[in-house]
Amino acid sequence: MEGLRDRINEIKDYYRLSNRGFAEAVGGKPAATNNYLNGTKEPSLEFVDRILSTYVDISAEWLLRGEGSMFKEDKPTDEALLKELAEIKVKLLVKEGVVKELRDMLLEKNGGVISDDRKSVVG
Repeated sequence: MEGLRDRINEIKDYYRLSNRGFAEAVGGKPAATNNYLNGTKEPSLEFVDRILSTYVDISAEWLLRGEGSMFKEDKPTDEALLKELAEIKVKLLVKEGVVKELRDMLLEKNGGVISDDRKSVVG
């Protein structure tokens, strides 16, 4: 089960945890976790279950068999996240502009006064 040990270490490294930090994260004993991580002992099924319960984005198929991606769904790249953030910013700016325009129209129509029930919508 050397492959399983390597994949467990890969998870620990991905989350940038020390052996002790990884043990704490999954609720394992530090000594037993060290034994699993360095190959002295085979990981128990309970330990593997704790990993999968703690890191729900990790694929069980990958962890147990080494097949497929490490994650259930491939994580988006930083570039994709930045693009999505830019799109959200544009949508917010458009909405902000529409609200401001609506507010100005209400002020103009009502002689500079906005009723209380409309203030919650346009500020």
